[in-house]
Amino acid sequence: MAAWQNTLDAGAFSLTGTANYFGGYDLSAEDQGGVAGDCGLSSGYTPCRVKSYITLDLAASLEVNDKFTIYMNMLNAFDRMPPIDHVTYGAHLYNAVQGGTGIVGRAFRAGVKVKF
Repeated sequence: MAAWQNTLDAGAFSLTGTANYFGGYDLSAEDQGGVAGDCGLSSGYTPCRVKSYITLDLAASLEVNDKFTIYMNMLNAFDRMPPIDHVTYGAHLYNAVQGGTGIVGRAFRAGVKVKF
């Protein structure tokens, strides 16, 4: 995984964009006796290599005054889902982190920060 982040800061307002790159993987299982690149876990109807993909996260904040800030985040702004991998996603004890943050789909968070 790799990420690139840029922020536009205009005084009290800031906007940050983060591009997340997920590099893909192949369906080998060296930890289960397989050999790298052997496609040992491939079901035969899906490609051996799960492709890479990119998501974009956005974060905006507005500092109303020294003690009050409003913020909103949009994760996976383009709702980019990871490539289909029937073998891994349906596996027993599947770890969703393998699909990266895109596995959740688009998500929003909003809130207020107050300093006392």
